[in-house]
Amino acid sequence: MMPLVNGMDIRERFHDLVERYYDGACSYCAWLTGGAPEAEDLVHEAFLAAFDRLAEKGGFEGDPARWLRGTLRKLAHAWWRRRRRMPGKAPAGRS
Repeated sequence: MMPLVNGMDIRERFHDLVERYYDGACSYCAWLTGGAPEAEDLVHEAFLAAFDRLAEKGGFEGDPARWLRGTLRKLAHAWWRRRRRMPGKAPAGRS
């Protein structure tokens, strides 16, 4: 059985968090990544981190939306760093 926090179990709190903030998180992350297809993956990663946070600490200090935006900024920043290090198109081989 999941522990209760404020009368709700963690699954209920997570569902509430997703219902409230998912669309905004997707829009924000699309803006951060310039509309890259990977934006939704970053949003999912942020919500997985939010679930872990709920499970470990029972919640967020202050506004959960602020925590999510900060997490998305960090994830997008790491994504841009990885993307810059990726080589461009491979040179064509010689025949």
